[in-house]
Amino acid sequence: DNFQHMVSACSFKDLGFTGYPYTWTNNRGDKENVQERLDRFLANPAWLRLFSWNHVRHLQKRHSDHLPITVDCRITAPRIARGTSRKIWRFEKAWLHKPEC
Repeated sequence: DNFQHMVSACSFKDLGFTGYPYTWTNNRGDKENVQERLDRFLANPAWLRLFSWNHVRHLQKRHSDHLPITVDCRITAPRIARGTSRKIWRFEKAWLHKPEC
């Protein structure tokens, strides 16, 4: 189909997700309920090189038949917690002899 051809021709990649597996429901109950993953984030190779860290989330549904989805994208991965990265401490003995240091 045309959409799949465009995805392939543009080298788009589905970014995946975390959260509830479906993004749409027909809002019917029990056996008549239908749920599908209709919405997704796609990215081309240039975007993926620029934003090497990305995370897609399916959020909770409010008043719609679609779940909202978000993408958090960064040039580098975020630090897990403050102060967990080790900093290199450098000291040169010669600095003791320079008043500006």
